[in-house]
Amino acid sequence: MALSIASLPSLVVTTSGSSNAVGLIDDAYGITLYVTTTFTSTSVTVQVEPTDTGTNFVILQSGGSNVVITSGTATVISPVPFRQIRLATNTNEATEKTVVLTKAFLI
Repeated sequence: MALSIASLPSLVVTTSGSSNAVGLIDDAYGITLYVTTTFTSTSVTVQVEPTDTGTNFVILQSGGSNVVITSGTATVISPVPFRQIRLATNTNEATEKTVVLTKAFLI
């Protein structure tokens, strides 16, 4: 088996400090968040949801610490034991910020 990479819809953090949710990740072996923008907020957390409803988002943790993204980084999440992902900041943003997402999947 080999890994293939596919683009996902981008996460767009609005001025209110939260992003849209992205699904379509049931087949993902891993997800990469490419953060090329600078956030106003000092904390941008990754939130995940175990269902398709979007009503139970929680902060993703790894090793007991919240998964936080920073500008100029690519963050890989693997495995992907959730159905949706979004971002949330601890303050409002001055302008919308876009984070590019890709998924790796087995073929």
